[in-house]
Amino acid sequence: MQALDRNARTWGAWCHFAALAGFIGLPFGNILGPLIVWQLKREDHPFVDEQGRNALNYQISLVIYALISLVLCLVLIGVLLLGALYLMGVIFPIIAGIQANNGVSYRYPLAIEFIRPAPAPTAPPPASVIPTPPPARSPRPTPEEHHE
Repeated sequence: MQALDRNARTWGAWCHFAALAGFIGLPFGNILGPLIVWQLKREDHPFVDEQGRNALNYQISLVIYALISLVLCLVLIGVLLLGALYLMGVIFPIIAGIQANNGVSYRYPLAIEFIRPAPAPTAPPPASVIPTPPPARSPRPTPEEHHE
């Protein structure tokens, strides 16, 4: 495995740290922060692309879990779940950012993979493997030709 350059590690870390923008009052900052960093830097290095996808998937998952928890507030357990989600929304991006800054790819727990890596381009098969079409069938003889 090749060592990551400092620039890739730094931007990989910012993909995670940018999620904390939601805690400074920016509406949907937890999603917009990583989305902006990822969109700006994903083409520069595969590590930044991977970390941006991981951060976004986690933040989108947290929003879905929070919506479910809000409904569950009707039976009181949602209040506990919201508190746990709040802590997870602060602690895990910090851990992920530190890991990314150290060059370690971090996968969040409980993250649903909404944004997947682009499939690798596939090469066409070699010419020797391409099947040849079956030979053309001769037309059926007409009744006049059949009796001759």
